[in-house]
Parts: sequence; C-alpha cells; structure tokens
Amino acid sequence: SPGLVGARHEPALQTAVDKLIAENWVYVATDYAGLGTAGSHAYLVGEDAARAVLDAIRAARRLEGLSLDNRNVVWGHSQGGHAALWTGIVGPHYAPDVEIAGIAAIAPAADMARLIAMNPRLDKRLGPYIAASYSRFYPDVAFEQAVRPEAFKAARETANLEVAKSGFEAWPVQMLMSAP
Repeated sequence: SPGLVGARHEPALQTAVDKLIAENWVYVATDYAGLGTAGSHAYLVGEDAARAVLDAIRAARRLEGLSLDNRNVVWGHSQGGHAALWTGIVGPHYAPDVEIAGIAAIAPAADMARLIAMNPRLDKRLGPYIAASYSRFYPDVAFEQAVRPEAFKAARETANLEVAKSGFEAWPVQMLMSAP
C-alpha cells in the first residue's frame, strides 16, 4: 500500500522491492486501518498497526501457488517504523505462528513529545492528528483534553483535513518473507 503521502519516496522503495524480488523474497505491504475512510484513521495506534502487519503475513501464506518460509523480516519508515516496532511487541502473543526474524524501524514515529518539541511547527499539524486518532481509538483520551482550549477550533479543522492534503509523509510497514 502507498504511504500516507509518500509519493516522493516510491521510486527508491520500488528499487528496493525489485532487488528483493530478484533474490526470491516475497514482499507484502499493509494498508493502514481506516485510511481513506471518513474520520481519522488509527494513526500511531500500535496494537492495530501490528495486527494489520501480522494478518497480512498470515494472508500471504494462504495464497495459492506460493510456498513461504515462516521467517519474516518487518521493516518500515516513520509510521511504518512505529508499526514495525509494535509488531515485535504484539507478535509473540497475537500471532505466535509468525516467526519474526528481524525488525528494522527507520525513523520510527516513537517519541512524539520529543519530535514535536524539536519542531514546534509540527505540533500544529501532527498534534491535532494524533489527538483525533487517539480520542477515536482510546476511550480514556478526549480530543478536548489533548488540545489547548485556544487552539481547539483550528486543531479540529486540521484533524479533519484529508491526509493527502495535510502534508504528512510516512511509508507503510514493509514485510519481507523469504521464500524457501
């Protein structure tokens, strides 16, 4: 699946995928749950992202005419890096049948408070998006409590923008499974 916006990175990604396929690896990419539907998708909701990765691996194993090794390497950039890390956490109890041989998280979206502190302009875009996602998927998080009162109206408008217009960039989690 494409990244949130990510078109700028797709040629490099395609080159990497072509090389992996030439080495007899199978490439599977998840979609982000809720992306492209009304409302916010599960942006940085780790458990959901990890389950999507693990379910995609399981689905690939069921494809007719494809025989796959059980070893899997999970990698991703930004939001995908976040999902890759969560896959390592969730995998053993959610999908003990999926062997994770390695994880590569490239610039994972993991320490958002520090990332926003280093780039205050990012807070105006990313902060509302995270607040909307978490308030939708975590019952103990309220959007109104996660956003400063003076910024509430603008934050709500920003959170409701279409992702493609919001300027975020992220790659999807990339899973590579070696063929026997």
